[in-house]
Amino acid sequence: MELSILLAKIFAAVYLAAGLSILFNPRFYPRILDDMLKNVAVMYLYGFIALIFGVFMVTYHNFWVMDWTVVITLFGWAALIKGFYDSCFSSNTKSLEADV
Repeated sequence: MELSILLAKIFAAVYLAAGLSILFNPRFYPRILDDMLKNVAVMYLYGFIALIFGVFMVTYHNFWVMDWTVVITLFGWAALIKGFYDSCFSSNTKSLEADV
């Protein structure tokens, strides 16, 4: 349970910082996304980092219980799947995310 609380605090801090930065500087993030989508190497690196993060999350926090800690497990599995997809199919990810 201590690991779950630690990870929840980390997620909360990261998402709060990202949300506030998007709120206070809304024109900055579309530019970052455009630059990211133009560079396949950045997309591969992003996928590789997400893959590593997902592997750690699934390895150390794979708790399928009926409480809030399953949300952290789902984040880990989502990062693992997203990282695998971005690492293996980074050129396809570029075309898929350009449609969004």
